[in-house]
Amino acid sequence: MSPALIFFFHIRVICDRIIMCEKREGLAPANYMKTRKGVMQLMEKEEIRQELSALISDEMPELGDIDFTKDIVSEYGINSVSIIRLIVAAEARFDIKFTDYELSLESYKNFGDLVAVIKSKLDHVEI
Repeated sequence: MSPALIFFFHIRVICDRIIMCEKREGLAPANYMKTRKGVMQLMEKEEIRQELSALISDEMPELGDIDFTKDIVSEYGINSVSIIRLIVAAEARFDIKFTDYELSLESYKNFGDLVAVIKSKLDHVEI
């Protein structure tokens, strides 16, 4: 067996052990996001809010500063197409999937509701 293959095998065993420990502690590896330095960290609600705020700025720059408690339809004029656009961007950023039911504009009174759904999905990801 080549040294490179042996090295790869050892790395794989170590990763599997880390995942097993995280599962036992109730942490799913998908809850972690890589930082620029490559360090893994658990995402808290405020970090999700900051990431979502950046996504909103990218996808809907016309909205300006966002208040996560204000009504998204009456205050920001969000429609069903724009919420789907935002959800698709959130799926890509957070590596999660929304159900068809969760794509409905009626599911979100404000952007804080979307943060809560994302946090719930990150906390309950199965590997």
